[in-house]
Amino acid sequence: MKAIVTFLFLFLTWGVMAQRYWVGTIPGVWNSTLNWSTTSGGPGGASVPGPADQVIFDGAGGTNGNCNLNIAPNVAGITINGYTGTIDLLGFNLTTTGANSFSSGTISNSGGAASVILNTPLNTTFSGTVFNANLSGSSGRLYFNGSTFNGTVNVSKTDGNNDASTGNNIFNNTTIITNLGAGYVLLGNGNRDQFNGVTTFNNNGSDRFYFAYNHSGQTTTFASNLTISTNKSGGTDAWSYLIAEGSNTNVSFGGNVTINCSGTLQSNHRILQGNGSTATYTGNLTVNLTNTNSSTSISLGTNGTSSYNGNIIVSSSGGANGIFFNTTASASSVLAATRTITIGGGGFIAGTLGLYRFTQTGATTQTLNTLTGTANLTIGPSSQFGGNVVFSSPRLFLNGFSVAGTANLQKTGASDDAGTGGNIFNGVTTITNSGSGYLMTGNGNSDQFNALTTFNNTGSHRIYFGHNHSAQTTTFASDAILNSSKSGAGDNWSYLVAEGSDTHISFGGNVTINCGGAIRSDHRFLNGNGSSATYAGLVTINMTNTDASTAITMGQNGTSTYNANIVVSNANTSGITFNASSSATSTLNGSISIGSGYSSGS
Repeated sequence: MKAIVTFLFLFLTWGVMAQRYWVGTIPGVWNSTLNWSTTSGGPGGASVPGPADQVIFDGAGGTNGNCNLNIAPNVAGITINGYTGTIDLLGFNLTTTGANSFSSGTISNSGGAASVILNTPLNTTFSGTVFNANLSGSSGRLYFNGSTFNGTVNVSKTDGNNDASTGNNIFNNTTIITNLGAGYVLLGNGNRDQFNGVTTFNNNGSDRFYFAYNHSGQTTTFASNLTISTNKSGGTDAWSYLIAEGSNTNVSFGGNVTINCSGTLQSNHRILQGNGSTATYTGNLTVNLTNTNSSTSISLGTNGTSSYNGNIIVSSSGGANGIFFNTTASASSVLAATRTITIGGGGFIAGTLGLYRFTQTGATTQTLNTLTGTANLTIGPSSQFGGNVVFSSPRLFLNGFSVAGTANLQKTGASDDAGTGGNIFNGVTTITNSGSGYLMTGNGNSDQFNALTTFNNTGSHRIYFGHNHSAQTTTFASDAILNSSKSGAGDNWSYLVAEGSDTHISFGGNVTINCGGAIRSDHRFLNGNGSSATYAGLVTINMTNTDASTAITMGQNGTSTYNANIVVSNANTSGITFNASSSATSTLNGSISIGSGYSSGS
């Protein structure tokens, strides 16, 4: 019934509207019958257009005289096509409630505050008219196909159809474009757009918003700040923004970029989908993810290359899936020297921060140590950091990254985190598990530790390293220290090293095992068939743990080679065992001795 009533209203309103043609050949005023005709290029004398009339400026027969408003017209649609003159608002609003096509001529305002106001459920197309006046309001459908806007723009799309604009627009002032409809808004399909003022895109409808969509070899540019906001009102479309989808399509952000993703509906964002596409960020990028849908994700690079020349600030506080950089192998990004990636004021309490194929140039310290709740920090594959890093997160996945400086890494949460390995640590490295789930690295690929490395288990679970990487060797070029002082019970193990078959580990410096605390904290080295461990330096085992069942096993399977001395001490525990099964052997090329005492266990 509602649809029928709406149809009847539209029929009664527009079905009987008249057409009024501007026929002034010299400058004239709007509110004069001399300047209006019922036919194109016809004689004047028709009534001044009103709410039931469609206005047409077509320049027929030289009718290109400037039109100067001396009232605030309200008309049933405007068409400007072929007209080369200027419509000057002179401080009066020009309101249209019908279909509109702006293809030629100029609309200016040399008077007080005024604008062209769209108030229509029908189509509005911009394809050539130059707007020196402001533009505002709403239209059922919006097409930006090649106009220049020197005034402000604040317009909304409201209906359920999909609107694909061809681009080639220039926005020289503050611009706000909002999708309130159930169909998409699409900008830049074939040609680039230029946004030279502060720009805001809002998606408050039930579909998606595309911009810089597909224009091979061209770059959509934003000279000033850009804000991208989402709070969808309904629908089942999982996407909110899709940016630079086409191959070899580029987008350049000259100011700061802020992404505000809120609401309860899935509202995915994707920047760069096309092969060979690029995104350049000159200012800061801030991502505020407060959306509460667990499937919502923001992907900063699915293909192509992203260059971040400002700082990156990210937050996730609503329970969404997360923020991901470079989600496929054909995407990569570079963070410029002196710039940082940090957690914003909203915190990062849920979801994943995925730094995949992410390269930092320069030696600025990167600090991501305020992730809380159930947040997940995943680093790698193929990521590089040129300076020191300080990373701490409830969940921590070490999936293939390199650090030129020092590394301080900590897992704090309850879930089990199995990192794939392939990491290279070139500076002094400290890895801590203070959580209640395990922390693992080397699950599939070997790691390289090229300076002093310290592992700390202060949580209630275990640490795995050199875990399972057949025919590969995790290497420690310098000293390695394994500290255990667990804070909670429930898991008997503290360290499990080289568990997989044909998995190898090599210690180039001294190895020190400090097993303290009062909670059972077993250690095991080499559990896989064909595994091996090589110790180039002194091996020192200090057992001060007070749980009588705690045991350290130096070889459950495989072969261990000790090329220097071994020093052991034990005051309270079950003891230290070398080669605990018949499939384990060891060779000592030094001596074994008692350190501070051995008064308990075997």
